Amino acid sequence: MDLVYDLEGNFLYRNLEIPSEDLPITVLAVVNQNYPGYVISDFVNQQDWGENIQYEIILGGKESSLEILITQEGTVVFECDQ
Repeated sequence: MDLVYDLEGNFLYRNLEIPSEDLPITVLAVVNQNYPGYVISDFVNQQDWGENIQYEIILGGKESSLEILITQEGTVVFECDQ
């Protein structure tokens, strides 16, 4: 587990590595629907921003890998090639 603070020492978020099978059903459904042909890595990073939780997920594909950041409600807020 990592705790992340800004330069003034204010707490920003907690980063925790969890097994991918512990992802919420909502997140899994969005990943399976929007990223067919990709496989979720064994572990993902759960970022806890207080009331907001996001998941940093690495998706492996046949030709490329993607990194996505998705909210617990299933909204993809970031995506990039690895």
